Amino acid sequence: MSKVMIYHSCVRVFVAVAVADIECMFCCFSRSYLWIIPVFTTSFYMSGIIHILSVDFRFEVPVPVSEDTVELLQHQPIAIQDVDNRDDDLESSDDDEPVWHIKEKAMKNERKTLFDGVGHSYHVKRTNKRSVAWRCNKHTNPNFCRSWVSQCDANFTLRVPHTCPTNLDISRDASILMKAKAQAISNPLASARAVVEKEMMVEFAKDPSRNLPVKNNLIRAVQRKKQPKFPKNPTDLHFDWDQYGSCIPDGYFRRDIAITSRERVDRHLIFATDYQLSLLRKAKRWYGDGTFFICPGPFYQVFGIHVFIRHGTLSKQVPVITILMSGKRKKDYVAVFAAVLELLSQDGKQPKVMEFMMDFEAAMWQACKEVFPAVKPVGCSFHLTQSFYRNIKLIGLAPSYRKDSQTRKTCRELLSLYLLPEDKIAKRFQQIEAAANGLMLRFCNYIDTTYIKSTVWPPQNWSMFNQHERTNNNVEGTHNNLKAVAGPSSISLVTFILKMKDEAEKIPMTAKLLSQEQALRRLNKNAESKQHHLTELWASYSRADNPISSKELLEALGNLTHKFSRAQLRELRNANGLDESD
Repeated sequence: MSKVMIYHSCVRVFVAVAVADIECMFCCFSRSYLWIIPVFTTSFYMSGIIHILSVDFRFEVPVPVSEDTVELLQHQPIAIQDVDNRDDDLESSDDDEPVWHIKEKAMKNERKTLFDGVGHSYHVKRTNKRSVAWRCNKHTNPNFCRSWVSQCDANFTLRVPHTCPTNLDISRDASILMKAKAQAISNPLASARAVVEKEMMVEFAKDPSRNLPVKNNLIRAVQRKKQPKFPKNPTDLHFDWDQYGSCIPDGYFRRDIAITSRERVDRHLIFATDYQLSLLRKAKRWYGDGTFFICPGPFYQVFGIHVFIRHGTLSKQVPVITILMSGKRKKDYVAVFAAVLELLSQDGKQPKVMEFMMDFEAAMWQACKEVFPAVKPVGCSFHLTQSFYRNIKLIGLAPSYRKDSQTRKTCRELLSLYLLPEDKIAKRFQQIEAAANGLMLRFCNYIDTTYIKSTVWPPQNWSMFNQHERTNNNVEGTHNNLKAVAGPSSISLVTFILKMKDEAEKIPMTAKLLSQEQALRRLNKNAESKQHHLTELWASYSRADNPISSKELLEALGNLTHKFSRAQLRELRNANGLDESD
């Protein structure tokens, strides 16, 4: 039968039923209110007719797609297995006869526990010279059980039968918890979740069909086990270091510096191993930077100093000192740098440092010049260009940068000033400033007052001509890696120090790998290509015969900045809702 014939048949049936109901309605009109029922019935049939008339039978009605699914492991009782008395995880035998065994530290309370191998556990109720009475652990409502077992030497007798349900995995679950707690104590840096999941995966691999314990319950039990390990995090700077220092391995904590004034109290803690101090003493250039994201309370920032270890042409930057600081004033940095100098000057030895690279923080620079008068402070080129980008956004120069090619050319040359020789920076800048007007002149005034004529950051302290290491981003990279390892920003004081100690212990291995000529530090292709072009330009400027001028060098450096800094320039434009086009 065709679809059209079915369609007409359905219409005839609905119409016939509707007419019959209408006739019934007229017949019953005189009987109270029962006439309403056929009216509703008629409306129902008429709605069906309207629906049929609205259907287009030229198309097939779609059939719901039925996907084949993979069934999960079913939660089912586990068959009782034979018992191996040599294994800690004992179960019942095939005939359900009790197989008694005692674990010294089991369950959540870590007390001596008796297991019968058929799904019950017991704790010591009382002891005397001849026997021990064991009581069922299910002695709380609603499954209060009065069962108990008497022990005489190695003989166990069930005195009162159980009224509580059995748990055939109770001994296995207790073993998982005991192992997880032991791992948490031996490895305090590991999270409770990671420890529990590792032990559960081991048990799951043994028999995937067995039911697993409640993971969240195990995690909470392990967390409670770890909590008494360390003291609570201090809420202010007036804490006693001894209770925290007892949790730190010997030979890592170095100084506890307190600065008391009428307005406030500041405190700074210095940490380093002997090996780290030896590397810091030998290094000719230090790299310093601070971070606030992973700093434990009540301190304000983590300040770190890194150095490069080298073997031939290979190099790797490593942390050599970690300082927890509660403030970042000049007096804070002076006290910290003086303590570092004292640590390095023991036994009559003096540090060999000649340069100290850092970001553009006036208090840090002034303290460096005061404590290390023979050391040249060097500004990080990354932080320098970032300050340029921020000022371009602030004064509203970004729209002109997008629309005007001359503005783009001038900005790129200004962003490349730090790659010129220090004695050429002021001359080239003055030529650019003389031709500037409007917002570009305002931008030049910012550079002039902040970096050209500055007594704190003059050009000779941030020129990176012929320098391959131009930033302290490796310090920031280490802080970012630590942030990923440490997890939340609310890391405790002891946990943070232990994590830094763990990083310090990896340095000798890093040095060994470097001595085996294993490249531990690789530049991406963009950085390698930029460095290659920079080296060629600097060589062209420095050659004896027919060198390029400083003006030509700056123009070429501007083009290089445009080629290899597209991401920063794109971010600069998009911050103002503009698209990059050149």
